[in-house]
Amino acid sequence: MRHITCNFSSSPPTPLSPRVFMERSGVALGFTRKPSRSWSDFPSKAGGAPVWLDPQNMPPMADACCGFCKEPLQFLLQVCVPLPEGDDENRFTLLVFMCPKMACLNLDQAQQSQETSHRSVKVFRAQVAARRNDPNGVRLCDWCHTWKGGSQCGGCRKISYCSRKHQVEHWQAGHSHSCKDSSSDKRAEQKTLWHEFELEFSEEEGSEEEEEDEEAADADGPDIVPATNLDGFQEASREDSFWAAFQARMTRAPSQVLRLGSSRAGDSQPLWMKLEGQASDADIPSCQLCGAPRVFEFQVMPQLLYFFGVENERDSLDWGTIAVYSCRDSCPAEGYVQEFAWVQSSP
Repeated sequence: MRHITCNFSSSPPTPLSPRVFMERSGVALGFTRKPSRSWSDFPSKAGGAPVWLDPQNMPPMADACCGFCKEPLQFLLQVCVPLPEGDDENRFTLLVFMCPKMACLNLDQAQQSQETSHRSVKVFRAQVAARRNDPNGVRLCDWCHTWKGGSQCGGCRKISYCSRKHQVEHWQAGHSHSCKDSSSDKRAEQKTLWHEFELEFSEEEGSEEEEEDEEAADADGPDIVPATNLDGFQEASREDSFWAAFQARMTRAPSQVLRLGSSRAGDSQPLWMKLEGQASDADIPSCQLCGAPRVFEFQVMPQLLYFFGVENERDSLDWGTIAVYSCRDSCPAEGYVQEFAWVQSSP
């Protein structure tokens, strides 16, 4: 499903600056490019390891694991922009993690409308001043480079791990030979991390008239249809029209991996891939801290899996879109606040 388009040769339009990106009135699209800088500031990036805005207050391991297989989640992407009411040194960032197992994502679908830890896709929000981005004293897992290393190798006492699983994987990957060798480099690169990219954003091309035509195409059916099996025919026709409108919108920029809502007023909605599995307002739980409604922030498109190099196999990870919602009021909190993701499965 993620190979819905195949022409990735076109380059994205001129990137938006952070301030223009924040004040945009239309939909902004995210594109991948090779990292062109270090991650010492506040990037928007996909794959590799996250850049923690507040590393001193990272989520606990109970929240960092898949709710089904109980294994540490893998970093998908993060989006970071200035706060509307703050100065340029304030940041608002959302980090998305997910389990790489399609079996867990399938289980996730049955209860994703509930505020529960039993999720295979999790979103964390941080809202802190730039001066607090100080990683000193924080030891990350030497295997995944993602979560806090809470335990050490019992042999060399030089390697930290976030979980028993990653300790076993590192041991099997070669640490069993280098553990007692004082001359060897004991830190190994985690081979299962997704390819790392920087994200850049551009305004979506296309007029409002074109979008209205696509919405009208969704609602229109054929002028004349047989009386028999009318309901089934109309439903199939509407689904086909919906899918055609989605494809038409995507062909404007086939290599897009992210779509950001046009505003944070609560009136922006995701671009759904199909009629079934769309989130309603009732499906989106309110902020667990202040009780304010959550609003749509951005959605992750399945093309990202193409750039990650994920195999298009029967049991490979896949989705139609991942819509991310966060507190409308961006209520301040210490450390990271868990927000909400709605996953629409692929057709």
